[in-house]
Amino acid sequence: MSNTTTSLPLLPSARSRELLRRDLSSASTTVEENGSPGDEVSSQDQAVAAKVPSQEGIVNPRCAGQQHLITNEDRLEQREGELNALRTKEKNAFGGMKPLEASICCEVVHQFIATTSAFQNSFVADACRSLGDIERKLQVLENQMALMESRLYVSNVLDVEGNDESVGDS
Repeated sequence: MSNTTTSLPLLPSARSRELLRRDLSSASTTVEENGSPGDEVSSQDQAVAAKVPSQEGIVNPRCAGQQHLITNEDRLEQREGELNALRTKEKNAFGGMKPLEASICCEVVHQFIATTSAFQNSFVADACRSLGDIERKLQVLENQMALMESRLYVSNVLDVEGNDESVGDS
C-alpha cells in the first residue's frame, strides 16, 4: 500500500469561482501597478468584481459596476433605518392608545399559560394512551409469534419422526 494522496479536481462551480477570484486578484494588481487609483477599470474587470464577493463583505447588486461592497456597518445602518421606520409606523398606529392595565396583562398571561398547559397535558395523555395501545398490540403479536413457532416446531418434529419410521420400514 502506498501512502500517497491524490487531490480530486474541483467541481465545475467551485472551479469557476476560483477562476473568477484569480481574475479579480490579477485585475486589481494590474490596476495598482499600471495606474493611479483614479484610473478607469475595464468593464470586464467590473463584471468579475460584481460576480465575486470579497472577503470583507458582499457585493451590493445596486452598485455592482462601481465595486461597492456592503460592510457590516452598512448592514447595521440599513437595519437601524428599517427599525426606525417600524417604530414610526407603530407610533402612528398605536400612539393615541392608552397602555393596558396591569391586571388585564396578567389575565392574558395567565390565560395563555393555562391554555398551553392544558394542551400539553392532553397531548401527553393521548401520547401515553397511544403508547399503551401499541404495547398491547405488540404483546398480542409476540404471543401469536410464539404460538406459530411452537406449531412449526411440532410439525417439524412430527415430520422428522415420520421420515425416520419410513426409512426404517424400507
